[in-house]
Amino acid sequence: MFLLILLIAAHPVTIFLTSMVDWDLQSPGAMLEGARLEGARRLTSGEGMAEAFMVVFIALVIFFIVAVVIPLIIWIVFACTYKSKVTDLRPALPNPVPAEYSLEGGKDFKYTPWQLGAHSPTCLHSFFCLDVRAADTWQTTGVASYWCVVLIFVLEWICSQILGSAINQEMTRTTQEQWNVGSLAWYMVSFFFAFYFANLRQKYRELFGGGPGNFAKDFLMFWCCSCCAINQDALQLDGATGAKAECCCNLIKTQQPGGPVMGVPVMVKGEVVGNSA
Repeated sequence: MFLLILLIAAHPVTIFLTSMVDWDLQSPGAMLEGARLEGARRLTSGEGMAEAFMVVFIALVIFFIVAVVIPLIIWIVFACTYKSKVTDLRPALPNPVPAEYSLEGGKDFKYTPWQLGAHSPTCLHSFFCLDVRAADTWQTTGVASYWCVVLIFVLEWICSQILGSAINQEMTRTTQEQWNVGSLAWYMVSFFFAFYFANLRQKYRELFGGGPGNFAKDFLMFWCCSCCAINQDALQLDGATGAKAECCCNLIKTQQPGGPVMGVPVMVKGEVVGNSA
């Protein structure tokens, strides 16, 4: 539970939500800018080059640990745990895909991107652990390897952190006011990564019997609301394979692909067939 709380706190979705509020707290980038100004003050006041350098160096180390190292460690530990307890235990996508989840004949996914209440744990995983949930879905279907997907998401996050910090520092230096443009940096970086994720989703559609197409729609979904797209894909896979991930990192299997067997048990040649639950 503690690990999950830390993961949520360090996740890009949380960073985006908090960046929409004017928090009266210093971000790591603002702290770094403050250290730079303090170093410049010490130089101009004649306190020495060594002291000024040490102030900036310590700030850089703290910034790197807080903004990069700790979140990455939490991320990797959770990704390993999820893979061993969920992804590695999943059944393969059945062939043919159950008719209820097939995309043949121009059908779309069974669930809409906004159908967030279909399964609450899947929704939570898709929003707060979107990298591992996407990796889980795409490895199970053979679209991409688990660690490749996770590392792409990590790379996307690192790039957004670097760009956001650079913009924050420049805006702070120019206007002498504290800025937090983390959400802007995230959308700027995710624009380029959305092409990759949309391409993977095209392959994912084909595995369910759909043809190539809707690339623009998939691109916009992964750029503007990747969590919703990942949740939609996850619900499609879970329903087709008869297995779903519960919180936290617990795979639950139903009796057959497409969902649990429902109805009143019947007697066939002396044996009970079916499930009353």
